[in-house]
Amino acid sequence: MRTSILLCAALAALLAAVPAGAYNVVVYQSIDEPSLALQPSPDSVIRGMIGTLLMGGWHPVNTNPADQLAAFTDGALMSASGLSGLLNDFPGSGNPANMVQYDLLAPVDVAEIRVFSGNHFDGRAYHTYTVEFSDNGGFTWSNPIYVQSHPSGYTNNSSQPNLKRAVSVLSDTSGTLMAGVTNVRFSLYSTSNTQGWMWDPFDGVNPFTGVDDGFPAAFESPLILELEVIPVPEPGTLAVLGSALLGMGAMLRRRA
Repeated sequence: MRTSILLCAALAALLAAVPAGAYNVVVYQSIDEPSLALQPSPDSVIRGMIGTLLMGGWHPVNTNPADQLAAFTDGALMSASGLSGLLNDFPGSGNPANMVQYDLLAPVDVAEIRVFSGNHFDGRAYHTYTVEFSDNGGFTWSNPIYVQSHPSGYTNNSSQPNLKRAVSVLSDTSGTLMAGVTNVRFSLYSTSNTQGWMWDPFDGVNPFTGVDDGFPAAFESPLILELEVIPVPEPGTLAVLGSALLGMGAMLRRRA
């Protein structure tokens, strides 16, 4: 079973506090890994990179380096251990459970940010993050963009088994989320309580949304299975894709 959730309307309030840009967020979820609508892309410019951990850390059971920073960009989702990207719990209200930075090899025009998460039917399958961009080697940074995979109060547990995998796609209506990016910084937050309810990571008003979701700060953290920075396609790639689509259309017309 595969489910896609168009959260543009649901997340309008979440993104309203962002100072600039016309952002879209689409979330796909599934009850198993193979049927997730999007899989990790080889086009991600941080594929295989080991980021710099700036804050936070890992759940005490997550001790294998392959399930830590390496898991964020290895091109796979859940490892055989079942602990891929398991962040530390109880970071405190407003604090990221983990903050990681990627220094790109060359400036990139970014089209999308994709974040994959997953676990069992529980709150660790969600994700909440902010992303910031620098276009000058990390000297200055853009305003953070806040993404919460599911609305606060959404439930995922044995009584309401909705998902084991989720991926959010953050993009801009212009096709370019940020131009000339040299560095990307993710802040990854706790997502839930122990009952599988989605909570935002703040007590009281969320400074990114201007909304108090009515719940305490989340303290149970997700398994972040993959982080992706997808570049804007090169013009040549778009031309080849357009030619292929035109050719397919001509074939279909002939068959008709």
